[in-house]
Amino acid sequence: MVVDLYHGDVVTSFADAATSGIRGIIHKATQGTRVADSAYGARRGNAADVGLLWGAYHFATARTSERSRALSWRRAARSCHACRARLRAA
Repeated sequence: MVVDLYHGDVVTSFADAATSGIRGIIHKATQGTRVADSAYGARRGNAADVGLLWGAYHFATARTSERSRALSWRRAARSCHACRARLRAA
């Protein structure tokens, strides 16, 4: 099972989630071109620490171009410097 999360969802333990059968997380990374999800980076690292698969998504708004939304998402999804080392080590 894979679950969809964003910063407003309460997560108490990724380890407990993995033990209960969750295999992956799809997490909101961005919304529009100016909003990056505040929980994305930390949660990506925490999920990797317990072996969960990770995916990111962009919450689209109609006010921006598709290109702008894609570039914003890519920057946010790749910008998690703190968790890159943990992902490489896994």
